[in-house]
Amino acid sequence: MSSDASLVGKNLMQPAPTQLPEESEVLARIEAGDLPEDLATRFPKSSLAWALMAEDAWAEGRTIDAYAYARVGYHRGLDSLRAAGWRGAGPVPYAHEPNRGFLRALYLLGQASAAIGEGEEVHRIDAFLVDADPTAKEQISRG
Repeated sequence: MSSDASLVGKNLMQPAPTQLPEESEVLARIEAGDLPEDLATRFPKSSLAWALMAEDAWAEGRTIDAYAYARVGYHRGLDSLRAAGWRGAGPVPYAHEPNRGFLRALYLLGQASAAIGEGEEVHRIDAFLVDADPTAKEQISRG
């Protein structure tokens, strides 16, 4: 078999999927019952911690708080993605669990943006989420 066989069906122009490192300390603290606010204080670079705060705020009807927390989680996630080699494009698969904090923050940022009338932002976030992982939005909305 030639080495070309492994390239069949692959998009050679698309970067490899970015996989963030596991946040084992954050996950351990979640298992221990720490509140999202405590997680964000202890692990301010964790997009998962900020996403959890955004989800709590959203569930409680605190739209502006959800927007702010999700925006921080999104920016922390961008920093982490860049540190993991992401160059502004390419897949960020939801199937890789450490990517979920960023994707959840991005999703919530879209939800909160829609709620406050940021229409252009909503379209940009939706496109980003689909580009990152076309299945992410559905998986996140299922909970």
